[in-house]
Amino acid sequence: MTYKTITPAQFLAEARAWDIKRRAMRRAAFFASIFNTFMAAFALAFIALTCTTIAAPFVLAAAAFLGIPLH
Repeated sequence: MTYKTITPAQFLAEARAWDIKRRAMRRAAFFASIFNTFMAAFALAFIALTCTTIAAPFVLAAAAFLGIPLH
């Protein structure tokens, strides 16, 4: 097995390119985490609204059947 020798300038160029990629990935992960947090909050709000919409007629019917005034 043979190894290719590189100059210090080549090493620094590769290290700089790797660091730029690493920073870009960290930035992407940061913004992805913010996006995922908002999406999770909206998903929970949507689920709550959906459950409320589905359950509302049954709650009103039960209240009317039991004679509970809602005003």
